Amino acid sequence: MEKNFIISKDQYLEVIKAWRETKHHTASEHIIYNILRGYPSSRGFTPITNKIKLANGAQADLAEINAEREVTRYLGPNPYSHPGQSQDRLAHVAAASAFCEQQSNRFGVLFNNELCIKIYEVLK
Repeated sequence: MEKNFIISKDQYLEVIKAWRETKHHTASEHIIYNILRGYPSSRGFTPITNKIKLANGAQADLAEINAEREVTRYLGPNPYSHPGQSQDRLAHVAAASAFCEQQSNRFGVLFNNELCIKIYEVLK
């Protein structure tokens, strides 16, 4: 499997170190961690195989889908680009900025605009 690195070797080592120092991680953090290490975003996610759950309407890969949605919601383009949505646009920018700052603290690398775009493009 060929890895697709989007960060430098020093950043990679910093991400590994920061990840090991934290014991609890969300599903969206696993998605980002996989992408930063050059792995497919779905690595580590297993589909639901319980026939009863599936028969009752559970979606096999829902955890992965929801985690990807959370990441793309903040790292993707601003959906509020029409006139009259300036308050929504500002709220989205503030939420995206807070998300990136949180991820910078979590992973030990700066989540600047360039890195956020790279992560988003991998998920598209």
